This record gives sequence, structure tokens and C-alpha cells, in this order.
Amino acid sequence: MNLMQRLGGDLTDEYVDEYVAAATKYDGACDGVWISTKYGYPPKAVHKQAALTAAKAAEKFRAKGIFVDLQLSNTLGHGEYMSARDCSGLLFENSPIERMVGHDGSVSDYSYCWRGTFFRQYINETLAYYVEAVKPDCVWVDDDLRVNNHAPVQFGCFCPRCVRAFNDEYGVAFTRETLVEEILHGDIAWRKKYVAFLRKGMYDFVYELGKTIHSVSKHTAMGYQYCNNGAYSGYGYSFIFDAMRAATGLAPKSRPGGGAYNDHDVNGFLYKVMGLNWQNAMLPDYVECKCPEIENLPFVVYGKSPAGTAFETSYYFANGNTDMSYSMVMTQNEPWTFYEQTFALFSKNRRYWERLSACNKQSRQAGLQYFLSEHIGEKRLSKEQDIAELNNEYSAELWPFLHTGIPFAYDKGDDTVTLLHPQSAQFASDKEIDALLKKAVVTDGETIELLKKRGVDLGITATRIPEKQALLVYELLQEHPSNKGGLKQWKSNFFTPGKREAYYFTAQREVETLGVYKNSVALEPFTNHAQAPYGISSLIITTPQGGRWAVLGYTPWKGVISHARREQYLNVVDYISDNGLCARIRTPLQTMLLPRTDENGKTVCVSVTNCTVGESGELEILIRNPKTESFVFMAQGGIEQKLTFEKTDAGYVVKTPSLAPWSVCTIFCNE
Repeated sequence: MNLMQRLGGDLTDEYVDEYVAAATKYDGACDGVWISTKYGYPPKAVHKQAALTAAKAAEKFRAKGIFVDLQLSNTLGHGEYMSARDCSGLLFENSPIERMVGHDGSVSDYSYCWRGTFFRQYINETLAYYVEAVKPDCVWVDDDLRVNNHAPVQFGCFCPRCVRAFNDEYGVAFTRETLVEEILHGDIAWRKKYVAFLRKGMYDFVYELGKTIHSVSKHTAMGYQYCNNGAYSGYGYSFIFDAMRAATGLAPKSRPGGGAYNDHDVNGFLYKVMGLNWQNAMLPDYVECKCPEIENLPFVVYGKSPAGTAFETSYYFANGNTDMSYSMVMTQNEPWTFYEQTFALFSKNRRYWERLSACNKQSRQAGLQYFLSEHIGEKRLSKEQDIAELNNEYSAELWPFLHTGIPFAYDKGDDTVTLLHPQSAQFASDKEIDALLKKAVVTDGETIELLKKRGVDLGITATRIPEKQALLVYELLQEHPSNKGGLKQWKSNFFTPGKREAYYFTAQREVETLGVYKNSVALEPFTNHAQAPYGISSLIITTPQGGRWAVLGYTPWKGVISHARREQYLNVVDYISDNGLCARIRTPLQTMLLPRTDENGKTVCVSVTNCTVGESGELEILIRNPKTESFVFMAQGGIEQKLTFEKTDAGYVVKTPSLAPWSVCTIFCNE
């Protein structure tokens, strides 16, 4: 495990010396630093001098046992705000620089086409200065290495060079306008070809960067800093990582990120981690270093606190990451004593984080696996929909459930139960749907509607209840093995967050009925108190392919629910998967449960986050199929103790000490 700090670009002797002193004051607080190249595009002579300054700083950190990486601060350009930087190395009178062009003809003055020969020559030549001087362990390429979001260009690149290259590739004669129209509303085959064209162009650009790096430093690996940038360029960023590995022969590294710059709303960390997990789930198997960013912009007391930074770190490690990077003191806006408080907490928590990191390298997230289609860029658009529809991401639809203790997983491989959200289902290929029909799946009425329109008939019909009428009904649970725990009926609160849709079902085949609708008031159209004019509210079916699908029709996507309702959901999941959930928290408290399993399906650890402003009190957790019968509790602050357990028919029941407000603990069962 490595904790790494990103340095600012102004590497004065005072800043570097004081940074070294602060980072080494507490044992294990800092393993490595990233020295940044110059922001903007200044003359090459400026880069040469900056590289020498970077090398001098690198020597000081290495002398204290801290390794040094390099951050390539900009490649294609971050957009208009780069106008505040020196860009005279590219932008001079009669410059041949190749600017990026958007789908709408917009032109970016400060972002450039990855196919541009003059641009490539500048980037590779200046990069070589730094790599040769610093000899970094890794070069991290910043997140402007993307095909979209280069203001004012939103989707690129459609410059004359790119359009001409596409036409030459496929023997066609598109203009920018006709190419965009074909991508959006024409034969889907052309969109697939364009996505492949984008990815090949970026692959070549990144491959050339890697070859430049290895021409001066054979041991230097590459890493990619990136955020959720949509499905415009297809599923994931394997084409970037493939190019890095092919050029260097070394395993590339991943730094996902985006957001949560302060801790004024602690939920921001929970929202952010859904994006991090989505990014990690799409990584190629050979990318082992998962190193999220933690950015404390603008590095001040009234932004993110030391305790907030420590919690964020623990939470991201509990979600499966192996290392951590920080933008914490890129500009010194406070006395060093403030930043040293955070370094002190790093030292205090290090042993806990090291154990989590080691466990993560040998395990995967477990729980309800959120389905992620590998065809997210192939959505068919209506004539009214524009290119922005191709940039939608559906990695964060679980946010209403973040405090319920229901374990969710993004990692592929845990086939226990799949959660099929309608916004994910719309992208699924026929092959992916065929595979899901053989599995245990939890879904809803909207998804059943979507599938039926595609010709997938499961023997049930889903009909949406008009919202005004849905307000007047409630769900009455029926006698069924999964309906245990005391919940008899449920009335949805339509004012709480989450999707509002309610569906009823009619069955053309045998189903297991979980609930039916009852009307709550004698108002039109409900004149009979006893029975609403709708039938089944939730059910379980066995598909012809042998899959077990739980289809929940009554507002299933709401997380502000009772504990009994939460238990009903989990009981249904356990029922269709033969008690497949590897962990359940029994205590009624707002928590996040984060279990992990190894390649053999053995539970190796279970992390819990107390998502409240008070002490949690004792927590009771059920763990199934643990790797060992040894349960070690570790928590923030270096707390560690061996837990006793009760072995029951349901699994192993362990009880943890009370958790502090907004803190993380882990039960390790892998000794």
C-alpha cells in the first residue's frame, strides 16, 4: 500500500523542504509524491528548466525514502480555463497547432486534436525533458486525456483531419454534419465504427507517449487519472490502459476520481465512491493498482478537515482500492501545522489501511451485483435526442440506498444475485440478457416492460399504475417463505428520494406471489375498501432458462424505508439465491455494509460504515462462509481486537464494539 501526495508546480526550495519535513514527521504518513509538469503549454525552454527544478526536488524526497512519480499535468488540454496559463509554446503567430473541433463545429482554443502532428511533437518532446531528469517510477497522465469535455467542445474530435481520416478508413465521404447525424440517428453500425475510430486514435496517442517515456527511462510505468466521462467513447477505458501496457511492457495504474472536494456534506464521499466503483469495475484484469484521488481543494481549514480526509481514505479502502493519492498541499494556504494533523492521522490509521489494501488485492466486492452493460454507448436515439444522450452514465442509481446497509457490488464475478436497474437494462445486449435469464436477478416492472418490447417474454405483463392512483394503494404481503420478519404491509412515501413508479403484474404462467395491492381510501376509482383494481405487486418467477427473478413492482427504488422493509428485500434476495448473501447487518441503523469474497467465494472481510452523527452502539452482523473462524475487528484510529462469535444455522453472528460517528470498521476473517 502506498499513500501518495501530489505536489504543486511551484517547487521553491522552501516549499519542498517544508513538505519533506511535514511528510516525514510521522511514520508511514507518506510513501511517494507526484511532481507535476508545468500547466499550460509554455515554450520548450520553460519546460527544460522546470524539469531540472523537478529533479532537484526529487532528490530531496528520495533522500528521505519517499519515491517520486511524475504527473503529466495536461495533454489534450483541460479547456478554456487554460487561457490563464502560458500557452505560448503552442499558440504563437502562424502556429500550425491543430485545435479540437466539436460535433457542432465549436472550436477549442486550448484543447487540441490527438491526431495533430505538431501537437504530438510538442507533448512528446517536453515530456521527455521531465522523464529524463526525474526518472520517475510512474508517469500519471492527467484527466484531460479524454474525448469529451474540452470546453467549448463537448464532444470531439470532428476537425477536418479527423473527418478525413474516418472517411479514408471506411471509404466514405461524410462531412462533419452528415457524420454526426449518422452517428446519432443512422445505422448503429456506423456509431460502433466511429467509437472504434475514436479509441484507435487515442490508443495511438497514448502509445506514443509510452514510447517516449521508455526511450529515456526503461523502468517507468504509466498511470491514468480519469473521471466518469460518459459512454460517448464506449465502455470503459481499456484502450488507454492497453496502449500504456503495450508501449512500456509494464502494468499500468489507475487513479479514478471526481468530486468531494470538502467534507461539508459527508454524503459526498458516499456518492463519489459509486463512481469510483464503477470505474474500477470496468478496469482490465491486469490493472492491479487502484488508487483514487482525494482532493482537498483549495487546501484550507474551512474546506476539508483532517478527520474528513482520514474518513474518506478509510471509506475508499473499504470499497476495494489498493492505494491512495492526495491533492492536499499543492498550494500552501495554511501553516504547516494544519497539514501535519492529517499526516498524523495517516500514521495512526496506517496498519488498518495496509490490511484492507492487502485484502483487496485478493478479493472482490460482494453483494447485489449492479448490472453494467458493456454496450452503454449503443443506445438507440430518437430524432429528438441529441449527442448528450450518449454521455449518460448509470453508475449512481443506488444512491437512495446508501444508508440502508444493503450490500451492493460493482465488481464483476460475484454472480450470487444481479440487480437489474431499468436504466442499465436499456443498454443490455441480447447476449447479456440471455446470460441474465440464467441467474438470480432482482428487478422491477419498468425493466419487464423494456424487455417485453425487445421480444423477451417472461410470461408476465407489467403495467404502470398512474401516479395519482398509485398514491392511493399499498402493498399487502402474502404468505411466502421470504416474507418473514414481521412486515405485513407497506405504504410508500412518494415524497422521499428515489424513483416513484409503481407497477402491477398479470401472470400468464405460474408465479410465486409476494404481495398484492390494496386501496387505502374509498375514493374513485377505488370504491371497494377490500381490493384495489390492481393485482400482483411483487412476485418471483423461474425463467425458462432456469433463472430466479424477483420482480418488485411497488416503488422498489426508494431507500428511506423501515427496517422491516429492508429485511424483506434482503429475505427475497436470500430466497432466490439460496442464502447467497455473504453478510447481513441485523442492527437497525443507517450503515453501509461492504463485504468482500475471494476467488473461491469465501468471505474474507466485512466493512461497516456508521452513517450517522452519533455512536452506533454494538453492531450485530451475520457472516456466511467465512474463510476462517477467526474474526478480527479493526477500526479507524488503530483500534483492534479479536471478536467472539456464535455459530448458527444462518451463519456466524459477531458483535462489534460501538463505532464513532461517520467512521469505518472492518471484520477480517482471513487469518
